[in-house]
Amino acid sequence: SVVLDGVIFNKDVTHPTMKRRIENPRILLLDCDLEYKKGESTTALEIMKENDMHKALKLEEEHVKRNCDHIINSNVNLVITEKGVSDLAQHYLSKAGITVFRR
Repeated sequence: SVVLDGVIFNKDVTHPTMKRRIENPRILLLDCDLEYKKGESTTALEIMKENDMHKALKLEEEHVKRNCDHIINSNVNLVITEKGVSDLAQHYLSKAGITVFRR
C-alpha cells in the first residue's frame, strides 16, 4: 500500500499529448460540451452552393476556437467536463498545455 498526497482520477486524458500528471493544478469544471452545438433532430441545413458548406464549417470552427480561447485565457491547466470534447478543441487545449478529462 502507498499513501498519496493528492488526487487520482480513474479517467484517461482526451488527447494522447496531454499531461497525465499535474502538480498544483488550476482546475476548471464544466457542465457543457467543448464542441459545436448540434441542432435538434428536426434541424435542417439547406446548402445551395459548395461555398455554403465551407461557411457552415467555418462558423463551427470559430465557435470552438472562441470557447477554447476563453479557457486558455483563464490560466487553468486542467479541465474536467461532463460532456463531449471535439477533436478541434482537444487540439487547441493540448497546444496550450491544458489537460482535459471527460467524466
